[in-house]
Amino acid sequence: MRSEAAAAPGGPRALTRPEIAEAFNKLRGIRGLTVVEAARRAEVAPNAWVRLEQAQFGPCGSGKAFSDATNRQQRGWVQTALRLLAFYQSQARHSGLPTLERQQFLIGLEIDPNYASELDPIDSAARQRKRDSWELLKEGKLKVRLAAWPPFGPGAKSLMNPSDMKIQESNGWRILFSILGALAPASVKDIKVEPLVDMLEDGVTLLFEGGCDILFGIYDTADRRFNELDFYPLPGITFGLGALTTVEPTEQFWPELVHDLLKGGALGTRVITWEADVGYHFVAGQCRALDRTDTIPIGKPFAEIVEEFCDLVIDSPGKQVAFIGDAILCWEMKKAIDRGRSRARLPGELAVIGRDPESKTNFAIPRHRAGFVFRRGDALGMLIDDCLNGSLFPSFSTVLGFEYAGLFGQSMFLPDPYAGDEGRIIQHILITEIRKQSLTSISELIKACEFELGRLNPKFLPKILDQIPGWKGAERELLELSNEIGKSLPT
Repeated sequence: MRSEAAAAPGGPRALTRPEIAEAFNKLRGIRGLTVVEAARRAEVAPNAWVRLEQAQFGPCGSGKAFSDATNRQQRGWVQTALRLLAFYQSQARHSGLPTLERQQFLIGLEIDPNYASELDPIDSAARQRKRDSWELLKEGKLKVRLAAWPPFGPGAKSLMNPSDMKIQESNGWRILFSILGALAPASVKDIKVEPLVDMLEDGVTLLFEGGCDILFGIYDTADRRFNELDFYPLPGITFGLGALTTVEPTEQFWPELVHDLLKGGALGTRVITWEADVGYHFVAGQCRALDRTDTIPIGKPFAEIVEEFCDLVIDSPGKQVAFIGDAILCWEMKKAIDRGRSRARLPGELAVIGRDPESKTNFAIPRHRAGFVFRRGDALGMLIDDCLNGSLFPSFSTVLGFEYAGLFGQSMFLPDPYAGDEGRIIQHILITEIRKQSLTSISELIKACEFELGRLNPKFLPKILDQIPGWKGAERELLELSNEIGKSLPT
């Protein structure tokens, strides 16, 4: 078999595999992408990208000629090569790199270009069926579903009465339109945003079937990525789990619960989860305790979830009961119970247990990121990811800081409104490092957030300001490491 590609008959010399490998490696470096990120954007397996950069992709890596491979192998090579080439061409124009000629590229990989021409329309037609959200945004025809529950949606009162919901007054609506408005200022006013009220799976079904083009405010979980969704989270913030429970709040609640869930024996606390919530994926999935917990099935609206929890507490006299889920969902359930008829039926007090900001020995409660959700491979999603987590972040840092202030002032700390000034609080929004960004951009985000928090003057302003410097963590460590390395170098 040839070690290098031959020239295309009657045409210029084909690219060699090392030349192709160098081009893709250079593109990835310029765009600041890991192999996994680049492969995801190109819609190929990470191993395919690795083999391409190692000059081992295609027939040369299998030890056989293209004509000797099975039809399945040929089809796989062609589809992957065309997707890699399409991604490269789309990015090269914005990266100062020359584009690659299709026939030279394919012959360089020892792939028959005639076979590729026959197969390409089939693959292109399949990919075209994915609606192009970028075109819809420019035309003002984009349809968005925004999570109706906090911290992005209006809250428990609206969830109990969806017909009265004012989604335009929510934190999520403001963040959503700040990002989309920057991409298409003239058409953003025509975008249709509707609340996603009862459950995530309604939104996922709508996303796959074309009923909506974007979900916003949904938590990023492994199983949802497994179901062909791309998540582009908001930078620097995560959201913790909580427990709505009849148990007296102690620092030992979470470690004891996780121990009981993992060891496989009888649980000291009767655990209930909602199948559409992140708490279910933690308890039933990671902790392998599906057969030892109660599950509220998908399809139940918020009001029925509240009632089922109350029924379980009433049906378990003398036993501790805990609903495990997103911490803010637990708080909203508690508020709904305290305001409703169910409160009189319950035998004792309820508490929400989450991360205690005053504790010095906090157990590592699971947390999740949230933000934009697209169908796999949507070009608009990739652009938004660049705005939030990539090279365009500096132009969005100030506005994000202002919008985060509203989010933090309302939802970072969740006080028990029925326990007076001395009531417990838990921290729902957790600061995490912002990587791949300059200290200048992160400082701009912090200054904007602090300024707006000062105007809002929320009750927990000092506590929030204590958390915000955590955004600088990774960069500070990197700077200190660089200084140490610099001191050790000979002058």
